[in-house]
Amino acid sequence: MSKIYAAIIGKNEDGVLERCLKSLKGLDGIFFTDTGSTDRTVEIAKKHNCKISFFQWCDDFSKARNFNLKQIPADAWKFIIDCDEWIPDGTVSKIRAAARKSKTGAVFAYSEISHGGGFHQHLRLFKGNLRYKDPVHTHIPVRNFERSTIWIYHKPSPNHQKDPDRTLRILQKIKNPSTRELFLLGRELMGKRRYKEALKYFEKYAKYAEVTEETQHALIYSSQCLFQIEKVDDAQEAALQAVKFNPDSQEALIAMATCSNPWRALVWLRFAEMAKNENINTIPGYQDRKIKALKKIFELGKKGVDVEKYFEDKAGTPKKEKKEKPASYYDEAYKNNSNMTRYENIYRLIGHLATGNVLDVGCGTGELRNYIKNYYGFDFSEIAVDKANADNVVLGNVYNKSCYEGADTYVFCEVLEHLNRDKDALSFVPKGKHVILTVPSFDDPAHLRTYKDFSRYKKLIKIKKIYRFNWKNKWVLGGPKTENYILLADACRI
Repeated sequence: MSKIYAAIIGKNEDGVLERCLKSLKGLDGIFFTDTGSTDRTVEIAKKHNCKISFFQWCDDFSKARNFNLKQIPADAWKFIIDCDEWIPDGTVSKIRAAARKSKTGAVFAYSEISHGGGFHQHLRLFKGNLRYKDPVHTHIPVRNFERSTIWIYHKPSPNHQKDPDRTLRILQKIKNPSTRELFLLGRELMGKRRYKEALKYFEKYAKYAEVTEETQHALIYSSQCLFQIEKVDDAQEAALQAVKFNPDSQEALIAMATCSNPWRALVWLRFAEMAKNENINTIPGYQDRKIKALKKIFELGKKGVDVEKYFEDKAGTPKKEKKEKPASYYDEAYKNNSNMTRYENIYRLIGHLATGNVLDVGCGTGELRNYIKNYYGFDFSEIAVDKANADNVVLGNVYNKSCYEGADTYVFCEVLEHLNRDKDALSFVPKGKHVILTVPSFDDPAHLRTYKDFSRYKKLIKIKKIYRFNWKNKWVLGGPKTENYILLADACRI
């Protein structure tokens, strides 16, 4: 079989490059093109035996990427990855298997949009003389390709914050922007709240664009821009066109709701709740929180409540109602104490029960990885993930269904009691898969509920066996029963 090389371009990425290059161990080599680094980037690339080339940066990512590709033998497979990305353990074998099975010479992989944000699929593995197009948001247009279960994780490089206007600057230098570049210009300007300028580009895009998913996005963005400049009727018309384009799009239905009065908005949001985003390259469940928040706002508006004042004063929120803690709460908790030795007996039993590839949902610092061979975990606390300092512990979101693919055993260890939508999280596990979960009998500032058994999840899991851990300076399996305890269920998703 042809060799597989990683292809990377970068500049001043010494803060993230090491993680990326370590994760690529096992490929046949790495071709790294430096575009003008003044830090330790090249030194790190040399340390990992990269084949290094140099390209004079000219505000064109396609030219830099294509220069990098020219350094690689034409008959070899190229695996494209950025400096601030990395692949988890076991991925190199997946890359080789995908290349071996491919009949098209082009393989799409899941790449993270932003940390914890979810994933889209893009072309990342290919052979032959394919080349990138466009100076920014580069892409290779292919008609025939295969999809894979290759996952690429991403934590934005701190270096990118030094030049926040780079993308817009590059786009504005283009003398005759393509249809796609008109769309990208509109999106960049909208992100900077330059709504009137953004609208001009979306209008130009609409004149020339072929009917694609991007067309619907342009209509949605136009609606949002029009609403911001108080052209409500026009905003509603643009949103309605987006709904007509694909009535199963949550994003389009939400756009319609946001520019409607409270009574109609609630109807549109009910439609959005039913929408499945079929045939849309988006993240399952990504809009669910937005829908819930908007429903609250419009319900208050319908009652004549001053919504702005309501949220400033938090008026009307039941004092006894517990709310799910944000990531910042757990960041602070892990800063102060990340010692998880009290759970070591629970981890040991999970390690004994787990089979195949194991996904640890809400893994904290990933201590369970010390008891499991084929381990992978995600958590939404950046401090926890940083303290884990392991390639197989990454940032993720329990409410993002795309984070749940590819495992044989799913572990929810001291997680479900912290979640408002605990049943949703458990439902993301594919049916028939092995599930191991724990629940506490006792209250805690971060616990939303306590448990006496697993009856809450009886429609989601079939339990094989239940284990009880009692407290004796740490959690101990069996022994004298204590007032506080943790139950562990060895189960199957139904």
